[in-house]
Amino acid sequence: PIDLQDFSNILSGIQGADPDIICLSGFPADEARFAEQAQQADLNVDIHYQNYSSQTVIADTLGEQVDYMLNGAWWDRRYEYNRVDTYVEMWNERRDATAEMPLSYATAAGMVYEDAMERAGSTNADDVNQALAETDMETTLGRTQFHETGWNLHQYKNEAVRQWQDQEMTLLY
Repeated sequence: PIDLQDFSNILSGIQGADPDIICLSGFPADEARFAEQAQQADLNVDIHYQNYSSQTVIADTLGEQVDYMLNGAWWDRRYEYNRVDTYVEMWNERRDATAEMPLSYATAAGMVYEDAMERAGSTNADDVNQALAETDMETTLGRTQFHETGWNLHQYKNEAVRQWQDQEMTLLY
């Protein structure tokens, strides 16, 4: 449920399964709440991946316990890959705000859609869908080219891996 506050039943099930790895994907505040409750429940795993673990709300909630939590990122303004430097410069010229990761995803989606519309030469859904299927371009997330199932063939090739070390998010790969 969207307003879930108590993860104790979920944590109990996880502990009963004795996993080596936890992968969590949610909104930052929910992930922080889950991580805090997992810590209180003394849940220990070899690898703890959280989609938004780079967010300061996670570090603020867990303090030094955040160390070794990791995540992947297709975009992070601190690293020079996938046109990050160009995107940050462009964003900062146009907006009175700091460029952040969700904005780059939205920009990439807009780039792909704009390109498909131009190549389709119409707003006909079949034409646009065909153009989307034929997409092969560079976006703010790196190269975008779709498999027949709709997955970006380059999604994981463009990803950086980051980990909290000494309470600082560090680029691993």
